Amino acid sequence: VRDSILQRDIHDIDLATNLLPNQAVKALKLRNIKTIPTGLKHGTITAILNKRSFEITTLRHDIKCDGRHAKVEFTNDWQADASRRDFTFNALYADKHGHIYDYFGGIQDLKTRKLNFIGNAEDRIKEDYLRILRAFRFHAKICIGDLSDEILDVCKKHSHMIQNLSGERIREEIFKLLECNDPAPTLKSMQKSDVLQKIIPKEVKCEILSSPLLINTKPPIKPSAYVHTPFLDPTIDALTKLALLIRTAEDRASLGEESFQKKSKRNTYLYLVRNYIVT
Repeated sequence: VRDSILQRDIHDIDLATNLLPNQAVKALKLRNIKTIPTGLKHGTITAILNKRSFEITTLRHDIKCDGRHAKVEFTNDWQADASRRDFTFNALYADKHGHIYDYFGGIQDLKTRKLNFIGNAEDRIKEDYLRILRAFRFHAKICIGDLSDEILDVCKKHSHMIQNLSGERIREEIFKLLECNDPAPTLKSMQKSDVLQKIIPKEVKCEILSSPLLINTKPPIKPSAYVHTPFLDPTIDALTKLALLIRTAEDRASLGEESFQKKSKRNTYLYLVRNYIVT
């Protein structure tokens, strides 16, 4: 729903239902649609249709959170399900007729390009500390201007909890952030909040990602009122951006200049992850 409003390409479609997981599986089976029990404990199944995967999750609300995992209870209340999301624009629902249900002002935040947590920012972060990284990632992806002082202060206050997250989830968020058009301003905010240092434990120069050499001056193929300008060249992928961030003479000597070439991208990835991304 969010990406449709932003007029961006849609890669994943997540569905919600008031059916219990076993009821959803039964209903799909009657229509000869294959299902995979992705996470029945948390109410999620995956439906395979026309070689595409669709996650279907039963409406739920949190009973208990420990900073990463939540114990949930199923519900029939759509707003209760929406209230457990992180940001207002991630709590948008649409029915089969295209009617959008916006319980927390997410559409307005998309229009103004602002990131707001649902409810109290600190409470939401303490429920799941991955939301610190998600806040910066969605800021880079959608927003204009700086994150609010409240959000930056809370992220800094709890930045030490990032070390309790799995390396896989950290890498996933960082690479998604680096895939954004202009990640440099957000990375600078992460530095000021002591967040980036918890992930890449060395000083990096974020400004290099704003170099004129990396800017693609051509307009986007699909113009939109919501896209950023100028645009980083889309051929510069997240791995290359990470390499540019940490690339020094010492790094080149230890890694080997040729490892930064396309033919050795796998070796570059392994080196960067092992040496710079917290695991």
